[in-house]
Parts: sequence; structure tokens; C-alpha cells
Amino acid sequence: MNRFLDPKNDYAFKKIFGSEDHKDILIDFLNSLLKLEGDKRIQSVEFLSPTQAPLYEGKKISILDILCKDQRDIKYIVEMQVAKTANFLNRTVFYASRTYVGQLGEGIDYAKLKSVIVVAILDHIEFKETQECVSLHSITNHQTGKQSFDAFMFYFLELPKFQKGKNELETLEDKWIYFLKNTYKDNDIPENCHGTIVEKAYGILERYHYTDTQMHEYLMAAFAREDFEHTLQVESEKAHARGVEKGREEGLEEGREEGEKAANLKNAAAMLIKGLPDDLILEITKISLEELETLKHEIKNDASPAIV
Repeated sequence: MNRFLDPKNDYAFKKIFGSEDHKDILIDFLNSLLKLEGDKRIQSVEFLSPTQAPLYEGKKISILDILCKDQRDIKYIVEMQVAKTANFLNRTVFYASRTYVGQLGEGIDYAKLKSVIVVAILDHIEFKETQECVSLHSITNHQTGKQSFDAFMFYFLELPKFQKGKNELETLEDKWIYFLKNTYKDNDIPENCHGTIVEKAYGILERYHYTDTQMHEYLMAAFAREDFEHTLQVESEKAHARGVEKGREEGLEEGREEGEKAANLKNAAAMLIKGLPDDLILEITKISLEELETLKHEIKNDASPAIV
């Protein structure tokens, strides 16, 4: 049995990053991943009520989310996407937009709207065109390549792209990413994580700290994820089967149409040989005038029509 729980589990994720008792962990994680420096560094966070649960196709299990704001009232959506689903990016933009617009309900006018920063931790690869495991997406000017305004910023952390081993961790960002990806497989805290906030996060996930009731909740979250992923797999297989059947039907239809076309051309050639007028041949066979002229040319040159 492994020493540590999996931080990608819903129950464990909230224990680490969504606890009032461990705000320093969330602050350290955000500062290191977002590379915040100077007055932009987060000093404090306030957890906000999840008034807009980010439902995805009626299944909340695909997204483990935390909504908070810092001392400058900038809002952060920290979420773990545990399964690859369709329209994930659209859903992420929609959720961020709702959070941004929701500030107006707090009595804030347009001039005082604050940025919304999404930090999405993905347990799959979303952007195949890049090798970097952390990418920043924002609203930019296409001509200059510079950020136009900072209403929204999206940070995507794709865990499968991170390939460093425990002895190769150099930055605090490396240590956090390794922690998220590999903790549940390790039985020891990496030496280079000692003395950092990451070490504290490891401690929170030590299995022996949890009561039977808490372990039950952890396992239920794990089972829920497995059920959700199984459902996605079944739906994907059904969609594939529907695609295959549609392709077969389209192939049969295409073959039928080609057969009818060949028969019509063959009949038209026979009618030409018998001397029937062009307009009658076109009306009966439904071939085109261009096809009729081609047949005339083949017959005139004593060629065997391709359709015979």
C-alpha cells in the first residue's frame, strides 16, 4: 500500500488546495506556477462560495474546482480536469466569463472589474502542438503579439508532458508539478522538496493521517472518477460504432448511385446506336449533356464505351 494519497482525487485535492488551514499551500503553488514576482505575488487568499458549480454534461466529477481571490481582489479558478472531455476549452472560457461578469452583482462598475485567472491542471494532453507542460493563453493583439488586456488569463498545466524524475527537480514549479503527477506512486518525499511548502503538502497526503471515515470518502471519490471515465469510454465506443455504421451506409449508397450511373450510361449508348434523338435520351437516362457528347465521340471513333 502506497504511503501517500493521490492529489488528483477530488477529496485529496480539496484537502490540499481548498482548506482554510492550509492557505499557504495554495498561495505557494500559485506564486510558483504563475511565476508571480514583486507586488504581483499573492500574499493572501479568500475562498469564495462555489455559487456557479462548473457542471460539465451533467457530471461534476470531471472537474475539481476551487474559487478564490487574492489581496487585490483578482479571482483565481483552480481546477483539476481528471478526464479528457469534449468542449473542455469552451467550458473553461464560459466558467471564467461567468466569474468575471459575476463581479457586477457585487456592486462593482465596469471600470473596477478585476482579472480572472484560470489555473487548469490537466491529467491529459490538450495542446499537442507544444511540448511545454505549462502554457499561458490570454487575449492578445494578433499584429503585435502583445496582450491587449488582462480580463482573462488561462494557465494550463498538462501533467503527462512533465518528464523529470525526482532527482531532476530544480525549481519550485518543478517540485509542485512532480508532486501532482507522481505523489501517489512514491513512498518517500524527494530530498529536494525538504524545507519547502511542497513537503508540507506531502505530509497532508500521508495515508496514516486519515480516519476510516475519511478514507471512505477518498475511495468513494476514486470510484466516482473510475465510473465517469468508464462512462466516457463507453460513450466514445458508441460514437465510433455509429460512425462506422454511418460510413457503411454511405458506402452502400455511394455504390448504389455509381451502379445506377453506369446503367444509365450503358442505356444511353444503346439508344445512340439505335438513333434515338438526344433530348429523349437525356430525359430517359438523366445523364448530362457532357456525358452524352462523350458517348457520341466514343461511338463515332468505334471505341468501346467505358460503361459497357
